[in-house]
Amino acid sequence: MQPAFNDYIQMSQQVFRLVLQATSRPATLVKLPQELCIETSVSPASTALLLTLADQDTPVWLDPASNSMADYLRFHCGCPITTTPTEAHFALVGAPGNLDSLNQFNPGTDEHPEKSTSLIIEVDSIQSGRGKKLHGPGINGEAQVYIEGLSDSFWLAVADQPKSFPRGIDLFFCCGDQLLSIPRTTCLEN
Repeated sequence: MQPAFNDYIQMSQQVFRLVLQATSRPATLVKLPQELCIETSVSPASTALLLTLADQDTPVWLDPASNSMADYLRFHCGCPITTTPTEAHFALVGAPGNLDSLNQFNPGTDEHPEKSTSLIIEVDSIQSGRGKKLHGPGINGEAQVYIEGLSDSFWLAVADQPKSFPRGIDLFFCCGDQLLSIPRTTCLEN
């Protein structure tokens, strides 16, 4: 079993502040400090995110590419692992090339949008300043982001999300020690 945070309270607070920074400023690349990087079968950013946000009340769904994290998450977070994506509060996708839509995940309801699934997607490369154009809350004017390995149909599903607000899926993209968020309120230009 791989270790988790050395000082859980301090380190999870640091990660939580970085997650807040990433979600309040969509398309902004956030880098984890070296002391927060933990080596597991997925990226340090995905591991830190789940160690901070998952607990016994947050079911996690793992795609086949990230399924090796099941015992680690049960042990360190106490979170239940679900085999049904719509039941998950968090979903870890290790093979984003197979992700063509967001339909398999829970978008929440108008009365309870907080019951939606937040998607953590492992990607090979994230770059800001070029690529897809984004605008909306937290973005001054317009931002651009290039995320490698995602299908056109996935981006079409992301572009449709603001139409369903307050329902929707919040997205976290992780690459190594880097994290970028595209919340459900962010508008994507195609």
